[in-house]
Formats: sequence, structure tokens, C-alpha cells
Amino acid sequence: MAAAGIPHRLLISERNDPAHFSGKRLRDWSYRKSEKLVLQTEDMKRCFSKDIQKKAVVIPNPVSDDMPEPYTGERKKRIVAVGRLQPQKNHKLLLEAFADFQKICHDYELHIFGVGELETMLIQRAEELHIADNVVFRGFSASVKEEIWDSAMFVLSSDYEGISNSMIEALAMGIPVISTDCPAGGSRMYIKNNENGILVPVGDKKALAEAMMKLARNPEFAKQLSVNAVKVKEQYALVKIADRFLEEAGINRVK
Repeated sequence: MAAAGIPHRLLISERNDPAHFSGKRLRDWSYRKSEKLVLQTEDMKRCFSKDIQKKAVVIPNPVSDDMPEPYTGERKKRIVAVGRLQPQKNHKLLLEAFADFQKICHDYELHIFGVGELETMLIQRAEELHIADNVVFRGFSASVKEEIWDSAMFVLSSDYEGISNSMIEALAMGIPVISTDCPAGGSRMYIKNNENGILVPVGDKKALAEAMMKLARNPEFAKQLSVNAVKVKEQYALVKIADRFLEEAGINRVK
């Protein structure tokens, strides 16, 4: 509505799973008014009617140019998660999977970066699971990339996502990544299972714990995931994704 009557072309970008959007009627009305609708995955595109799909183009998220170089030493026995403490991210599942994992791998810690409405509940759940001594709630950090750089693994336990930028950054830094294969397909776009990361079913505590165990018990496998993961920096380089936006807008980039 803000763009009505303004002589500019309107581009709209959807950044989360459209299936979990409230107010879909008003959303779809506004999307029909755009010249282009940018979506992150093909699964997101299929959420819309045929007339909206005609306006839609799939452009994935880029990898930032300022990523730290991959860590090459012995990794800390630290599992990390980065994301808002909200139901979508399902940190409760992560805590419960870590509790099972920690029964065997006692010397690992879980560090959770992020703030949100569920913090008190999650702290309480860690206490109930008797893992509070091995779980650290780190809150917000402006230097999170540097703080997770040498971690043993990164875990995304979300029920749904568009594309998780923190997951992309973890891959680009060479941190072995485990992610739920959550809708709308963003993790699957970046991760080839058991090649550059591990995908597990949404909500599956056992599979998540087993994936963590697999990385902890197989350092050579974890190292190979790391080597393959950093290739996303080239595949999804910022300039390549920016060129996709310019191409869809009919603009030639000045080189």
C-alpha cells in the first residue's frame, strides 16, 4: 500500500516459510501488486497460486564476503546453536537430543546463542534434563561468528525456516553442520546429506542425537564435511546472488 502511486517498480521478498504466515489473504493481495516476488526455495513457490507463481523467482541467500577462514586445529568439544529463542527454532528438541547425546559424550557442552520469549522455559528444561552444567545460554553476541568458529558442530533444530543465515555461515566457516530437513526446503538446498552436512527429520530427537554422536565418534567424517561445506562460499557468493537480483530487475551491473 505504501508503494501505491509511486512511479517505481515494486519487488517483494519473502524470507520465511509461507505456509506459516497469518493474514494470507492480505499478503497474497499485496504480492499480486508486485512486479517480482523473490522466494528462497522452490518449495516456497509451490505454496502460492498459479497467478502469483508467475511473478515469483527463486533466489537463494548469499554468503557474506567477510567470513572467517575455516578453523584448522583441533575443535573444541562445543556444540552451538544460533537463533531466536522462539517456538519455530525448537530449542527444546535440541536440549532433549543433547541430553541423550551427553549420556555417552560427557565432555561436550552446548552453547545456545540468541534471545527470546522462551529463555526461562529452556533454562528450566535444561535443569529438568540434568544437563544445566553443560548448557550455556550465551544471549546476543555481535561477534558470534568468531565465537563459534572452532566449535565441533553447529545444530539447527527448527520446525520450519526460510533459509537460516546462521546455518549458511556455519557451513562457510567449515563447522560440521546438522540441520532438520525443515520446510520450506532451505536446508536441503545448501546441504547434501552426509556430504557437506547432515539432514535429520523435523522433530526427531533420536535422529538428532544420533547425528551428533556420528560427528563426535568419527572425526575424519566430520573433517570431510567441513572441507566440503566451505564450497558454499563460492557457490553462493554475494556478487553472484546480487547479479541474480539485477538480472530479474533487467539491470546490467557496471563492472
